[in-house]
Amino acid sequence: AVEAERARQAKEAEERAKRLSTATVGILLALLLLLVLVHQRGRRRAEVAASEAAALAASEARFRGLVDDNSDLVLLVGPGGVVRSAIRAARDVLGSDPRELEHRSLAELLHPDDVALVVSSEGGERHRRLELRMRHHNGYWLTVEAVANDMTADPHVGALVLTVRDVSERKAFEEQLRH
Repeated sequence: AVEAERARQAKEAEERAKRLSTATVGILLALLLLLVLVHQRGRRRAEVAASEAAALAASEARFRGLVDDNSDLVLLVGPGGVVRSAIRAARDVLGSDPRELEHRSLAELLHPDDVALVVSSEGGERHRRLELRMRHHNGYWLTVEAVANDMTADPHVGALVLTVRDVSERKAFEEQLRH
């Protein structure tokens, strides 16, 4: 009778161990599946982020190429009238490397009588056409047309955008026609 009881208890213990092993294996498989799903989701998010970053970089490069290949000079003028950025056309229009213009006061580039025209365009009309004189790298004054676009409120720009075109030759020709 004692041996039969021991055999029954051993059989019950064996069945409990099987149920426990089955439950443990089930829990471990569920955890493994959960880890795989979390890993795949993270990988998918990283792929989407990388794809979005690549698309943004391509868009920025395309935009920079369009702007830099422009014959008009574009200056971003920040607070205090300091030039924050200039495009490659600075060489063609003013004879200066664009980096030489950055961090300089716009007033250094403008004829003293014209500084007030640009300052008065800040905070006024969104697009304002101006005729100014700007100093060429070689020291002479150019007559330029500038469109002042106040984009200081735009968080992506935060500057006065000056698009400048040299009109010195046209002005000289107009003067010849008047005489």
